[in-house]
Amino acid sequence: MKKYSIILIAFIIPFITFAQTDEPANDTPFIEVTGYAVKKVVPDEIFIQIILKERQENRETITVEKQLDDLKNALTALGIPLENLDIADAAAEYIRVKWTKRDVVKQGEYELKVKSAEEVVKVFEKLGDLDVEDADIIRVSHSKMQEFKKEVEVNAISAARDKADYLLAAIGQERGSALIVKSIDVFDDSGYLLYNSNVRGSRANDVSYYQDYQAKTITKEFIQFKKINIEANIYVKFEIVH
Repeated sequence: MKKYSIILIAFIIPFITFAQTDEPANDTPFIEVTGYAVKKVVPDEIFIQIILKERQENRETITVEKQLDDLKNALTALGIPLENLDIADAAAEYIRVKWTKRDVVKQGEYELKVKSAEEVVKVFEKLGDLDVEDADIIRVSHSKMQEFKKEVEVNAISAARDKADYLLAAIGQERGSALIVKSIDVFDDSGYLLYNSNVRGSRANDVSYYQDYQAKTITKEFIQFKKINIEANIYVKFEIVH
């Protein structure tokens, strides 16, 4: 048993010595810092989900196609380009309706992009006039989002550089070349809604408004969008020079 133990140790020691000598030494002094930047922008892209359902009025069937034509005419009257209206579900859905004699009812799902709170108000007023009861503000964004994200990343790395400079100045050192640059996180909160918002008058985190249930109108002074936060964190490892 003793002989086996001695032989095992004899094999391990050369291996460890080899591993230590094989790794190159790096004596370059360095400093590690993280830079943070944020930009707040008012959204100019507001996306509204609209669901049109076939319904009966005075023994007349109001088809999805008829409602869609009315919606397009209303958008044209508001000056909203029709290319801003997309089909969310290319194939029309069919759902069972238990309270009518018919087995199914046709349903079309669409997504509309508008550019301001004022247009949101006008659209929801038109939806009320058209008796559309299923519409939600599903997300907000900005048309220059990618440009803003690049700007914030540049500001974050500049913040990291400045931080390294004043920290090293305190000990009489200077910043050298960057050894490592890593983007930790680039984030925007444009896709987050805490509450559902629809034509029946509930409130959302990104948009809130007052709904008159009888007149189905939304008063402009009660609609408000919060700004989108675009944030970036950049990690940088700088060489220290004397």
